Amino acid sequence: MNAEMVFNEIEKALSSAKGWPDEKARADELRSLRQKLLILSGNEAHWLDALEALVIGWAKDRKIIPNATPESQVLKAVSEMGELADAILKGQDAEMKDAIGDVVVCLINLCALKGTSLGECLSLAYDQIKDRKGTLLPNGCFVKEEAK
Repeated sequence: MNAEMVFNEIEKALSSAKGWPDEKARADELRSLRQKLLILSGNEAHWLDALEALVIGWAKDRKIIPNATPESQVLKAVSEMGELADAILKGQDAEMKDAIGDVVVCLINLCALKGTSLGECLSLAYDQIKDRKGTLLPNGCFVKEEAK
């Protein structure tokens, strides 16, 4: 039995167990448990894939996938970005982390609706930026290094 199978069995048990203060507490415990199991099994490189699968399962359970549209998920992500900006401006670290997570959830849902994955998109983006040279100035402007 591998870590994934163990986690699935534990998830079934926790899903039916009573006594969680709320759904967030149960989800937090499941996320923590999954990460620990992946690390113990030597698959820590796949933690993003595991979390992405959990988010997609959550979205399917709530009919977000397939009933949402790519457009609605982009708008939701923009809304969550507003909450992120608000949390940063107010110096609210816990709210900032929650907002970042909410943006990522929207992006995962968008990817699933479009038949791709967050990991695939991130990999494509990294491939495009990995060889860029330049510097971010204190005013926030990125100046590309000229090709020689």
